[in-house]
Amino acid sequence: MENFIVGNIAYWTNDSLETAFGNDSVVLSGAKCSMGGKKRTVFEFQPLDWQFERIFLNFNFDRVVFMSQYLTFQGNRQDELESLHRVLSLCRKSHIGEVIYIVSQDVCRDEGSDAILLRAAEELCTYSREKNWVPVTVIRCPYLIGGNVPSDYWYQVFQGLEEKGSWVFRTRPEELADFVDMADIAEFLRRLFDEGIHNNQVLELHGSRSLTFQEVAQWLKEQYPYADIRFEGWKSWDPPELGENQARSKLGWFPKVSMAESL
Repeated sequence: MENFIVGNIAYWTNDSLETAFGNDSVVLSGAKCSMGGKKRTVFEFQPLDWQFERIFLNFNFDRVVFMSQYLTFQGNRQDELESLHRVLSLCRKSHIGEVIYIVSQDVCRDEGSDAILLRAAEELCTYSREKNWVPVTVIRCPYLIGGNVPSDYWYQVFQGLEEKGSWVFRTRPEELADFVDMADIAEFLRRLFDEGIHNNQVLELHGSRSLTFQEVAQWLKEQYPYADIRFEGWKSWDPPELGENQARSKLGWFPKVSMAESL
C-alpha cells in the first residue's frame, strides 16, 4: 500500500513509521525532518506550495494522513483550513481510498478561535465525505510531544531552561498537560488499519490526562533546581469536553509512553 503523510510530519521517526505502516511505502511532505531510507521518501513542500500537487501526480497513493498543525501545543497554526481544503481536493481528484485527518482536541473546547476554526475543519471533512465522496476520518488526539523536535513546545521549554535558565508557562497551573508520544499514535494507527474501522466519521483518542502543568513544572524544577520557572499571563481555562474514548473501547488502545520518557 502507498501511504502519503502531509502537514505536521516532524514527530514521525523511522521506528514509528515502521510501527504504523510496516513494510508499506511511505511518502512524507511537510516540515523538515530527518527520515528517509528504504521505502521512505521525504519532501519539504507544504500543501499550499505549488510543487505539492506534483507529488499526487507522481505517485499512486492508497492512503493519505493529514497531520494538523494544531497537534503542536502553542505552535505555528497558519493556513490550517486552506491546507486541509487543498489536500481533500487533491484526494478527490486522485480517488484516494482512505484519508485520515489527525487533529488536536481543541475542537472539543466551548470557546476560542482555535475551537471555531477546527470545527470548521471538521465540517469541511464532513462535506468532502458526503458531497465529494472523499472517505475521510477525523481523529481527535491529545497534543503531540517530541523532545527532539525543534518546533515542539517542550523542546522549546528545555531550550529556554538550558540557555536562559528560565521558562514562563502561559497556562493555568491546574490545566491538564495532556500530551501523547508519536510512538503511541503509531501503535493506534496500526490497530486502526488492521481492524479496518476507519470509516467512522470521528474517533476520539484520549491521553492519560494524569498530570497538570503545575506538576510538570515541579518535575522540571527537580531537573533544573536553579531555574526560574513560573506561571503568568494565562488565558481563561476552557478544558475540552471529550466524548467516548473510542480508541480504548474499540481498539483496546491506551498510551504507554510516559511524559517523562517522551521528554
